[in-house]
Amino acid sequence: EGEAGYNDLVDNLMQPCITRLVQHVNDPNLWKVVNHALISKGESSQSRVRQSAIKIVAACFEAVGEEYLVLLPETMPFVAEVMEDTNEEVEAEAQKLIQVIEKLSGEDLDSYLR
Repeated sequence: EGEAGYNDLVDNLMQPCITRLVQHVNDPNLWKVVNHALISKGESSQSRVRQSAIKIVAACFEAVGEEYLVLLPETMPFVAEVMEDTNEEVEAEAQKLIQVIEKLSGEDLDSYLR
């Protein structure tokens, strides 16, 4: 189990469950609660937890689409923080999140990340 079991749990259970939740409950207030819970995991001492949080946040943006951009102001400090992560896999996942957000918003996020 170990790392593979954790990744399986996140990829096959947690991510689909959370993304379907935000997708089917069309309530920005609930999205905010879920998003806050996810971005708070960005402070975890475990890199796999930070990486998973980023992956699920990106999946939520993809699942809901443009409407989820209402959470961008509270998400950007998280994105800026994880972009500075010392773990390369976490930073790579953060890059993917940025690409998802840029695709949805049509904006370049560089100015927000400085």
